[in-house]
Amino acid sequence: MVLVLCIGDFHVPFRSSGMPKKFLEMLVPGKIQTVLCTGNLCTKSTLQYLRSIAPDVHVVQGDFDLEEEYPAEKARTGNVLLSSTCERTSRIAS
Repeated sequence: MVLVLCIGDFHVPFRSSGMPKKFLEMLVPGKIQTVLCTGNLCTKSTLQYLRSIAPDVHVVQGDFDLEEEYPAEKARTGNVLLSSTCERTSRIAS
């Protein structure tokens, strides 16, 4: 079984000081195989954290991703498209 985490809009440190502790306790390295992020990581350290918990991380650009540039869309195997649009919304469609 493959466990996929779909997450986005971290906004750390602009709108939040960090992820909730209860949530972080569930993110154990080796448990999740793939991360699909809909953008707004905001910092390199958030991306590094996601890479520490999963070997396969896919990110698209968010409005507050200032330190890194990511693609606006990213195709993934299994008919999954990760997309970020300029209207400040993100979606995953299959």
